[in-house]
Amino acid sequence: MSNSNAAREFHALHQNGLLILPNAWDAGSARIIEHAGAKAIATSSAHARARRRVGDSRTVN
Repeated sequence: MSNSNAAREFHALHQNGLLILPNAWDAGSARIIEHAGAKAIATSSAHARARRRVGDSRTVN
């Protein structure tokens, strides 16, 4: 799927009421959320920073 198609699909999820995005902390939780039927999954930038031991003021590469 192209980025523009993905963006249109994601935008469409917002059109029929509230969009709730479950927040996955790792691949396992993302898989569980996917199997539960979520249309979209958020990621945790805080968790990514914590795993890399990078504080809020630094960029994660």
